[in-house]
Amino acid sequence: MRLPFALLVLGFAGVVGCDSRPAAQSGSSDSSTPSSSATASAAPASFDPDMAAVCQGSCAAKFAYQEADVVPQPGAHQGDLTRCVVSGVVFKAGDGNPKIAHAGNDYILCCNGCAGKFHENPGRFVKS
Repeated sequence: MRLPFALLVLGFAGVVGCDSRPAAQSGSSDSSTPSSSATASAAPASFDPDMAAVCQGSCAAKFAYQEADVVPQPGAHQGDLTRCVVSGVVFKAGDGNPKIAHAGNDYILCCNGCAGKFHENPGRFVKS
């Protein structure tokens, strides 16, 4: 029996670790999608396109933001708006996000699925 494509995608999301929890909001009740200035920048080739597709629907910030407000990694802390080095999605770092130390730097990832991908091949996502 063949499963519909939508069920396969949902199953993949569960396997890789992204969850469907809403992104934390930074003091704003605006639930719009990110502003065009936040989505206009091109993703580097190092982002995992499969994780980007999954995390865009589950981990990514669901409110408008300016790219200038995104704290680069390494260097992001809990409460900061940052970009996952694996999926490339922008999210608000919180207690539930995996934190990984690599080559003397600390990285906060958007979900456990991205943490697993990072552990498999950190050099693909960050320069050592």
